[in-house]
Amino acid sequence: MTSTLLGAIVALGLAAAPQPGPVPSQRAVADTQAASRQITLQVQNDNFLDVNVYVRSQGMTWRLGTVSGMGTTTFKVPQSIAVPDGQLRLVFAPIGGWGYWVSPPVLVWPGDHLTSQVGSMLDFSTVGAM
Repeated sequence: MTSTLLGAIVALGLAAAPQPGPVPSQRAVADTQAASRQITLQVQNDNFLDVNVYVRSQGMTWRLGTVSGMGTTTFKVPQSIAVPDGQLRLVFAPIGGWGYWVSPPVLVWPGDHLTSQVGSMLDFSTVGAM
């Protein structure tokens, strides 16, 4: 009988004890730091054709996505793509059109914001920092 009473008292004591507040996880902190290190790229398409957007760095090419004709889209480029030399090139390839455009090398740092414009003719395309 005393062991049952003692168990009930311990259970009540544990239930009434203050609980620690939520602790931010390591992943949440890491995700926040990774997001601040991403490179933001805004692409304005002044062409009637939809355009696939690629990033070329260190001999590798990654597809970021598609910008619809006469539209604007913002992409997040992981900073790891531009490591170690900090240079990347943009490639615009119109869907259903001929040719493609490759930008000159662009020097980027973690957290940079780039803006680019797909010209009505691909040769008129530009890239620069915001």
